[in-house]
Order: sequence, then C-alpha cells, then structure tokens
Amino acid sequence: RAAFLDRECYGDDAVRREVQSLIDSDAQATSFIEDPASAIPADLLGKAEPEASLAGRHFGPYEIVRELGRGGLGAVYLAIRSDGEYRKEVAVKVIRRGLDTEDILRRFRNERQILAQLDHPNIAGLVDGGTTDDGLPFFVMEYVKGEPLTTYCDTHRLDTNHRLELFRKVCGAVTYAHQNLVIHRDLKPSNILVAADGEPKLLDFGIAKLLTADDEPMLTQTAPGLRVMTPEYASPEQIKGERITTATDVYSLGVLLYELLTGQKPYKLKTCTADELSRAIVEQEPERPSTALAADRDSKIEKWKSVTGDLDNIVLMAMRKEPHRRYASVGALADDIRRHQEGLPVSARANTFSYRTGKFVRRHRAAVAAAALILLALVGGLIATLWQAGVARTERARAEKRFNDVRKLANSNLFEVYPEVENLQGSLKAREAILRNAQAYLDSLANESAGDVDLQAELATAYEKVGDVQGALNNSNLGNVQAGLNSYTKAQRLREAVLADDPADVKAKERLANNIYITARTLWNNSQTKEAEAAFQQSIALQRQLVAASPESVQGKNRLATLLIDYAAIPAFNFQAAKAGELIDEALQIIAQLRQANPGDVELKKTRARGLRLLSKAKTGLGDHAGGLAALHEAHGLAEELAREAPQDFRLQRGVWLTETLICELLIDKGDAVETAPACLKTIAFPEAALAREPENGVVAYDLATSHFNTSRGFRLAGDPAQTITHAQRAIEVMSALSAKSPANKEHQRNLAIYRTELARARIKLGQTQEALVALHELQAILRPIIEADPADSTYRYDLGIAHRLAAEAYHKQGESAKAVEQIDSAMAIAAKLRDENALRASDKALPAELAQEKAAYQSAAVAR
Repeated sequence: RAAFLDRECYGDDAVRREVQSLIDSDAQATSFIEDPASAIPADLLGKAEPEASLAGRHFGPYEIVRELGRGGLGAVYLAIRSDGEYRKEVAVKVIRRGLDTEDILRRFRNERQILAQLDHPNIAGLVDGGTTDDGLPFFVMEYVKGEPLTTYCDTHRLDTNHRLELFRKVCGAVTYAHQNLVIHRDLKPSNILVAADGEPKLLDFGIAKLLTADDEPMLTQTAPGLRVMTPEYASPEQIKGERITTATDVYSLGVLLYELLTGQKPYKLKTCTADELSRAIVEQEPERPSTALAADRDSKIEKWKSVTGDLDNIVLMAMRKEPHRRYASVGALADDIRRHQEGLPVSARANTFSYRTGKFVRRHRAAVAAAALILLALVGGLIATLWQAGVARTERARAEKRFNDVRKLANSNLFEVYPEVENLQGSLKAREAILRNAQAYLDSLANESAGDVDLQAELATAYEKVGDVQGALNNSNLGNVQAGLNSYTKAQRLREAVLADDPADVKAKERLANNIYITARTLWNNSQTKEAEAAFQQSIALQRQLVAASPESVQGKNRLATLLIDYAAIPAFNFQAAKAGELIDEALQIIAQLRQANPGDVELKKTRARGLRLLSKAKTGLGDHAGGLAALHEAHGLAEELAREAPQDFRLQRGVWLTETLICELLIDKGDAVETAPACLKTIAFPEAALAREPENGVVAYDLATSHFNTSRGFRLAGDPAQTITHAQRAIEVMSALSAKSPANKEHQRNLAIYRTELARARIKLGQTQEALVALHELQAILRPIIEADPADSTYRYDLGIAHRLAAEAYHKQGESAKAVEQIDSAMAIAAKLRDENALRASDKALPAELAQEKAAYQSAAVAR
C-alpha cells in the first residue's frame, strides 16, 4: 500500500498525508454506513421511551398494560377496556415517537384503513381507533394469544396433513384480503399466530397495498436496501423493486409452506448476507422440499409424511421466479393442496394416465386390494386352462406391450417434449417434427380405444395438438386449415364419447367445449360462416352450463366471456353491429366483475384486450370512430403490458401487432388521409421478421399479407397509387403462396380477390384501365363461387358489389358506356339487397344513392356519344 500511495500521489506530500490520515481513521472506526438505516437504534432517531413508559396511560377507553412488541412502524401494547362497559383485552398499536413523518403516518393510516375493511375469522380485526393527546394516531386490534405458525406446528408436533389444514386456512384469509383488493406483502410465520383453539390469525398489514390506490411513494421510491419487506419471505419482484401483484403473496406463501414441510428455508446460503439472500431469491432455484428432507432426517422430521411428488410440485410452482408462472391465485394454490389431500390430481403436476391411475389406487386402496384378491382368485382358478394357451398368451402379451409402448411414446412426444417449445417464437419446425412423429402413432391407437375412456381422452388431446400445428386457429401453424379441422373433428368425436360415458364429468365437458370453440374459430377463419356460428352456439351453451354449475369459477366465467367475444366477430364483420355489441357488452361486464377481485390476473387482461379490440369493430360499424379508437388504445396498452411480461410468448407479441393492425383499419374506415399510411406501415415489421424465422408459418404469412394490404389502402387514401400497387402486389404474392398450400381455403381466395380491388383502384387512378379490368374480372371470378356456397355472408357480396362499381368506372373511362351501365346495375342490385337486410355499415348508408348518381352519369355519357 505504501508503494502504491507513493506512486499515485506523484510526490505531493500534502496529498499523501491526507490520504494516509483517512486510511488510519478508517482503521480505527468500527462502522459508519455498513448497516441499513432500518437497523439504527431507535434512540438515535429520537429519544426512545422506556418499555413500560406507556403503562397506565389511557387511549380512549383503553388502558395500556404492557408492551407486546415493536415493529417497523411502532409499538404494540396489551391494553384492557377500562370504562366499565365491559372488560376485554385488546392490542393497541401506536407510531413510535420520532418516526411520525408524513410518509410513516400515511402508511400507518393505510394499515388502519385496510384493517377496517377486512372482516374474516382468520384475520385479526380492527376494534377501534383514534389519536393520542399529542397527535399520534393509534388503532385498537383484536388481541391474539398465540404462537407463530411454524412454532405452533413444531410445539404441537403436527403431522403433514394437519400442517396443510392450517395452511389452507391461512390461504383462505389471504384470498379474502385479495378479494377486498388488498395484497399483504409481508406474509411470514410471525405475522400468522395460531391461538389455543388451533385457529390461525393473520396480522400486520403494515406494508400491505390497496389495489385500488396508487403505490405509496415510500414503497416505490425508497433508497436501495430500504424496500419495506422481510427478505426471507420476499418475492423476486419485491427484491428487484418491480410491480407488486397478488402473485407476490402466492410466492411468500410458497416459502411459508416450504418451511412448514421441511423445517428449513428454501435457499442454501454460505454467508447469510442480505446481498447473497437477494441473489438467491432472484436467481437460485430452491431445492425440492423432499430433497431437503432427505438431507436432514432428524427425529422430528422423520415423523412427517413424505412430500415427494405433489407437494414438491405445489411448493415449487408457488415459488416460481416469474409471477405469471405461479398459481393464478392463492385460491388455486389452496385448491391444489386440497386435491392432494383428497388423493386427486393437482394442476402442478402433468395430468398423465399413470399419474391419474396412481391417484385412483391411493384413493381406493381397499377397493383396489379387494379387486386384486378377486383377480388373484380368478387367475388361480384359470391357471389350468391358460397354460394350454401359452403361445397365444405370449403373442397377446407382445401385442399389449407394443400397444403400451406406442402409447407411452406418443404421450412422451405430446405431453412432455411438446409443451417445452409450444409457445416459443421460432419453434414451428420443431413442433412440426414432434407432431409428425407422434401422429404416426395416434391412428394406430385410435382404432383400439373403444371403451377405454382414459385413452380416448389422451388421444383427443393429442389430435388437438396436431390440429393446432396443422392449421387450427390456436397458435402459429402450417396453414393447412382443412387438415387442422379434420384433426379437431377426430378429437371432438373422442371427447363426446368420454362425456357420454360420464355426463357429470366437469373436466370432460370443459374440454369438449374448448374443442368446439377452437373449431368454431377455425371455421370462421376459413369463411365457413354458418358452420362457425353453429359451433360457437354449441360451445357457448356448454360453457353456460359449466358456469351455472360452478358460479365461483373465475376461469369458467373468463372462458364464457372469451367465447362471447369471439362469437361477436361474426356479426361485427357482417355489419350487424348491434348484435355484436350485445355479445361484447355481456362479455365485458363479466370481465369487469372478475377484475374487481382479481385485478392482476393475466388471463383477464388478455380477455379484456380481446373484447376491446372487437368492441372497436362494432363501434366503427356504427360510425363511432372516436369510441372505437379509444377502445383500441386501451387494448394496445394492455397488449404491450402482457407482451413485456412474457417476451418469448408468440401469442402475446402478436396481440400487440393485432391491436396496431385494428388501429390502422379503423383509420382506413374513417378515411384519414394523413395518419393511415404511417399507422399501417408500422404493422409490417413484426410478421415480416416472424416469417423470416419460420417461412412455413401460415399465421404470420397471413398477417404479413394483411399488413401489406392495409398499407396499400393507406397509400390509396394518401393519393399515392404507385405505393398502393407496390404493397397490393406484395400482399397478393404472400397470400398466393399461402393459398397454394391450402387451395380449398375460402378466406385465402377471398383475400386474393380483395387485394386485386386495391390494384384496380390504383390502376384506374393512373389511367391503366385495361390492367384494372383484368384484375377486376379475376376478382369477380374468385368471389362468385364463394358467395354461391355461402349466400348469407354479406361481406363477400359487398366486396363483389365494389368490384362491379370499379369495373363500371374503368369501362366508362374507356368510353364503353353500355358495359359501364351493365356493371353499375349489378353493383346497385347488391347494394339494394344489403340495404334491405340492414347489412350496410353506417359509413356506407349512402352507397345506393351514390351508385344511382354514377349510373345517371354513365347513361348521359352514352347518350352524348
């Protein structure tokens, strides 16, 4: 060090002496800023009062007896009611003198407000409140005589099942708080006392957050190291200072459950410093509880039931680093524990055949044992006969082994390997290979599935996954829509057979409803409107039955809202805005009610964004462009928030693109010549990049064609026919390649027709009328068979009417007035029928009159010639 100082001070003795004096001073000092401010003794912040200094004082009708403890905000005292009305022991909490800053007072009042709105048997309730003579607020709480949760369990040597029962009661209290829009944020054993009667009580909402209010500045803008939390039970997002949601309490409960089951903390630390603990919480995966037990088998733990399997998975799912990958709610965590206790499958574990079978055996040990004894007796009685059929039996055994091997291989591909890549961007090729291999086994199993309900259910799920990748509208896919529909139809028949076997099977009904829902969306996307509408109605009817049977199910109601929104797309895109609005209003009302109790729920955010997107379509159909744009801006905010939380989830990233595309299309409908082209241009980048990564991805190819088509329309509004042609031709190029893979896809054909509309408009603008007419005649040839197959769909008839109108204009400019009149007559006939059916958008109400004026002009020109 001396040599270093000589060198770095460059011979300046004054500097050398000053630096040396600082080093000497540091060597003599004990500490200065090493400890956090929260650890500084209270008497340094303001003279602390002796522990018993408040004994005998009266706070309202309550007389202080003694101090019970001190916390971050203040001290808690035992008090009794002393006004003669009745005698009752209570706990009185008062802010510590010296900490009565405005921020502390705000937090203290926040805790009092939270307690005032919570009334639950497992939450210590608020009894009274007020202000001391010297201006400090206090509140009076229920006094709980009890032990911290972990201490109580150890003292009473509770087994695993009793610990889980207590934990579920705690979950019930936390769920109640969440339903009242309160996140606790400091769940730990010392804040959960168990009374002598065995009932837990949740305490200390001092750092809780009201979901309806903005974050307190003190909690979101603190200095590093001073975030208010208990580090051992804090979630990764608390450590990192990120947004706090109900998932934060789920994590803390996971840590608490880990400790209840193992007697240990989840992270193995070497130095036990705050920095090491923070890094562990954010980066280190906790050891499985069963592994921790195996490493520490003392006399107490050996009496506990093994936690291998379900409990391992439940704890680790609650403690996942990413909030969106934890249990969706504390109620879901508690429900999984209940299902484990009852021997039922849990959501934290893959629902495989072998897993369900094991659960069944454990639930029905006596019955299975009796059946086994009967089977043994039968086997014993048949041995004399069966030995004669040894060769046949060997062959059957080989066949059965092969069957089970095939089943195991298909399940491994579909339910273990496939989920690891299902939602990853750029994974289409990998998913195609997995499913191509798995599909080879499915058909060989399907013919043998009659009567085997479990196998039928597995096969249905497998066919659905295959359908997803082939072309069903559920994810990025290969664009083979008909193949996807065929796979979903196979799955539907299997699902119907499973439900017929047990009509009371709720899960079977849910899966059937979801199957029909995906089929409905795919049919709608394939321009099979009638079939899509029938499928939507069938799926909605099943979902209403499920909601009626489980009215408290958030997932069930959210699913119903999603179905209503997607069904509303049919009338919305067929200019039946009123009908679409009714369906969307019902859906958004459902979601609004659910979000009051679950404001951070990711799935509810997705559904609301979806509903807002379609609401904008309905509002635009009624001519309310401002209302439609407002709905889309809110949807865009939700979509971006969801995409940030899951940057690798293709569907969420695409949700941002979809919302921006709808903004672009609304501006087109509005006729905004300035804003439209820039808004549409920005939608090209996402699908273009996605298609470069996955050239076979039919979804992003469709999206890219849509973006170019919309951009061509934007440039048409801006008066730039050259750019209109460029983007229309690119849209035709992409869609043509997609259509070649699936020639029967009506939607692809219809798009190719519509893209030619923009080409024709631009060609007419440039005086290239012959080229325009070629495009328009191709367009009409494409649309006519589609309309004949589905005459009720007003969208395609409207498109054909526009094609006739443009052809009339082109013929007129060529001087062929008779042909112009012929084409305009066809356009007028279509417009009149749409008007009579009330199938014209608000912006097109004047279309019949405009066409009549154009006809008169063409007739006048013919006479003049």
